[in-house]
Amino acid sequence: EKFPFPTKGDLRWRPIVNTFSDRDVYVPLITLKDEEGRSYGDGAALIEIRTGKLKGARLLYVWHTLLLDPQRTTAIISDVFRYFLTHTLPPPEQHVCIRALKPIKIDGVINEDVWKQTTPVTLQPFMNKDGQVKHGTRAWLAWDETNLYVAFECEDTDVWATKRQRDDSLWEEEVVEVYIDPDGDGRNYKEFEVNPLGALIDLNIPEVRNGKIGDWRKNAQWDAQGWRVAVRVNGTVDNRSDRDKGWTVEMAISWRDLLGSGVSPRIGDVMRVQLFRIDRSKDLKEPEFTSWSLTDTFHNPERFGRLILGGNPCYDDFALYPNGADGAPTWRIKAGRWRVQDGVFIGENSGTDAWQALGAHVGSPHWRDYTLRLRFRIIERGSDWRDGVWIGFRHSDLNNSYSVNFHARYIALHKASQGVASSDGSELATVPWTPDDKW
Repeated sequence: EKFPFPTKGDLRWRPIVNTFSDRDVYVPLITLKDEEGRSYGDGAALIEIRTGKLKGARLLYVWHTLLLDPQRTTAIISDVFRYFLTHTLPPPEQHVCIRALKPIKIDGVINEDVWKQTTPVTLQPFMNKDGQVKHGTRAWLAWDETNLYVAFECEDTDVWATKRQRDDSLWEEEVVEVYIDPDGDGRNYKEFEVNPLGALIDLNIPEVRNGKIGDWRKNAQWDAQGWRVAVRVNGTVDNRSDRDKGWTVEMAISWRDLLGSGVSPRIGDVMRVQLFRIDRSKDLKEPEFTSWSLTDTFHNPERFGRLILGGNPCYDDFALYPNGADGAPTWRIKAGRWRVQDGVFIGENSGTDAWQALGAHVGSPHWRDYTLRLRFRIIERGSDWRDGVWIGFRHSDLNNSYSVNFHARYIALHKASQGVASSDGSELATVPWTPDDKW
């Protein structure tokens, strides 16, 4: 919308210069022009700072003379708020990637135990006009000392692809994509793409400027030597006249390709990861572009999600935690002080809430029937005869749980249900026991 150039107030004006780098984002909101159409710069602009000490900040600039007219001020403020509402994304997604207890068989079938133990992430639309997805996509992530594992499950009534060559432009057809930035600096991150025919492309992205990655063919000269992929199609890839059900992908990406030789991941490490799918089925009015962490474009490393390497809630030997770690993200500390030291999880002064176990928690309240094996030893006890190791299980919350309590006099089985708990003399069961300092 046009309005006359101001004639009242302080007409001195200078454009914004030398305040942002070519990696920051500059969005003009109001452009100043004379009657002949010559531009004199911007009277209002938004700068998204992506570098330096102010990284993450947004700077709104408005020439103060434009705000002298109340009607114009209202219009400017309304437009600025409208811009923020339509261009502001939620914080990047975050996900705990659990440790696989044994290598995953890369066969395109998502049936290993670790896939059942972890929660899948759901891809959501980011470039679709109606904000809806017709064909859903779920993804699972896991890791071990050798690989990062990713699995996709793609609903698709028209699975197709024609490209079969390595390092071809697979994104022009149907594809799933994984972007990994191990150190989170937005530079030299890796891109992996797979299509329904099992064709692959892997790229090293040196840097991004305004969503552009430069010469993609040059970037594709990098190859991940340890990358393994398998695809399963529930339908046909070469017949678009029938109706398919979908396709799945499993992949193992070697840490050597991501971190270099001699570098091993540790529990608690955080990296930036993004997942994409492009669906070009014939029954769609337009292609569906979906991502795990909501974004405005494919190559925006700041919008990559945070992937936190965790242990396995079903088994933990504490071997891959750095000394001094508190067990996060696998364990949740509810009381006391906890630390890992040389592969041993040490807790002290966890306190008590009646006869229920507090301390460090792991697992899910949805677990019901399972076998628990745990090794412990008591280094030092408190003065109360009840002090010792308390192990909770079927622990939905403090008001609904069981615990086995190793006291100085005996072992007791306690129960809490709907806020009512057993106590001394009303234990479900007891057995004599003499504590010592042995495992």
